[in-house]
Amino acid sequence: MNYYSSASGSGSGSTPHTNESTSQPKKLREEFSHSNLIADPAQRKPIDSYDPAIRDQLKRAYALSGPTQPHEFKFPSKWMVDQWRTFQKSWFDEFDWLEYSESKDAAFCLYCYLFFNSGKPKNLGVLSLHIKVI
Repeated sequence: MNYYSSASGSGSGSTPHTNESTSQPKKLREEFSHSNLIADPAQRKPIDSYDPAIRDQLKRAYALSGPTQPHEFKFPSKWMVDQWRTFQKSWFDEFDWLEYSESKDAAFCLYCYLFFNSGKPKNLGVLSLHIKVI
């Protein structure tokens, strides 16, 4: 849901999208909604791309919902370095922060996503794992 806020408070004679006293457009502000949550970690946009007013609410909602861990998914195998490798479901028990994207066949770190600083390297939230089929 979106709403408009004006820089100088409420002007009774203002049009809905401008402030007559300053002739500046009102800023569109975003409100938090659970529809902002995206389960697939590969499809999420960075936290700092959301309106600053909802970032803490968004982080809290993701933290409370926990990492995306598809337990009933058949993880694909990849031929790497002369052997087949695949993601292991048991890693979810070992690493409570671990997430998996079915769309990208990739592992992610939930905490890295929540607390990533955009001034650091882009791949901080993506894990590169070399995994082996048992």
